[in-house]
Amino acid sequence: VPDEGDGNQGEYNEEFKFYRHPEMPENTFLRVTYQTDSYGDMLNITEMKFVEGKAKTITVFEPIK
Repeated sequence: VPDEGDGNQGEYNEEFKFYRHPEMPENTFLRVTYQTDSYGDMLNITEMKFVEGKAKTITVFEPIK
C-alpha cells in the first residue's frame, strides 16, 4: 500500500527484486518482496518465491526532429 511518502501510520511500502542464477531453468526467477514501514525504515523480507518471466512490449514515443 504505497503512501506517496506521507508516512501515514499503518501504511507500508513494497519493493520487488528479481534474481536469476545460471543453474536455474530458463525463464525462472526468484522474486523477493521487501516491505518497509511508512517512514521507509524497518526493511523486512516478506515473501520469497520462484516466478516465470513475462515478455512485455513497451512503446516509447519520441518527438520528430
